[in-house]
Amino acid sequence: MGTETLTSYTHPAGKLKKITASASPQDPRPRALYIDTAGTMDIENEDATTEAGINLVAGTVVPFQAYKITAISGAIIMGLYE
Repeated sequence: MGTETLTSYTHPAGKLKKITASASPQDPRPRALYIDTAGTMDIENEDATTEAGINLVAGTVVPFQAYKITAISGAIIMGLYE
């Protein structure tokens, strides 16, 4: 686990956990995000750049290893972990 970057999705996730918004880095980082309920999220990348109002579609898997998810509006986001 830790900071390992996954490059292949040939192995299913072994753990599912609800993500909450936080100013702290995700630890451990999820391998991907499952969007249970539609909404938006704001994120901060490791290089301190930010993106706000990212639209999330219910029922989708987002292959993104979030560093920080700083705000969630309306969405229920589940992290997929090793």
